[in-house]
Order: sequence, then structure tokens, then C-alpha cells
Amino acid sequence: MAVAMLFLEIPLCTLCCAGPRTEKFQEIFAKPLLRAILYVGFAFLMWLSIAIAASTLIIPAITLTATAGLYGTSVFKKEDPVADKKQRLPIDDPEQGRQPIYTINENTGLL
Repeated sequence: MAVAMLFLEIPLCTLCCAGPRTEKFQEIFAKPLLRAILYVGFAFLMWLSIAIAASTLIIPAITLTATAGLYGTSVFKKEDPVADKKQRLPIDDPEQGRQPIYTINENTGLL
């Protein structure tokens, strides 16, 4: 469970273990709806283990439940995920018509 969450939420792990399997895994869970379902499943497992025997797993269960709720909120608001490694930044794309947020002084070469 933790390995799946690491690959989903930390892009550096995906870069270190690049390959067709990890890219396919990322593509499957790229949409917020599938991530919300995944987190609901993780949270359910945590709450189930707490119901069997009370332990300190309450904190991860609350965190996973909150994360699932936030992903669920993004589904209902129809928000797109934040840019990933394959997308370009708006300041790098002159076709978008956006000006860079920084300028370089030609005399000094500083920002």
C-alpha cells in the first residue's frame, strides 16, 4: 500500500524507477476519481484494522480519509490535476501568450 502511494504522490520515485510499468501505473491513476477510489480503499483497510484491534493506526486512517475526501472534492468540482513532469510550464511556452514572471537585466545579467 505504501509503495503504491509513493509512486502516485512523489514524482521523484517515478523518475528513479522509470519504465513502462510505472508509466502505465501512473496513467491508470492520473484521474482524481481513480485516486479517490484508491484512497477510500486504503482508508477502509485502515479503519477495518482499527475495528479489529485498536492501535495507533488512527492517525493514518484519518489522513487517508481526508485525502480521499479532498480527491473526491476535486472530482465534484471537475478540477484537473496539477501539472506533472510531462507538461511544460506556462512561462516556457511562448505560444500561450504569457509573459515570464521574471526578467533579466541586460546590463548586469541578474534577475
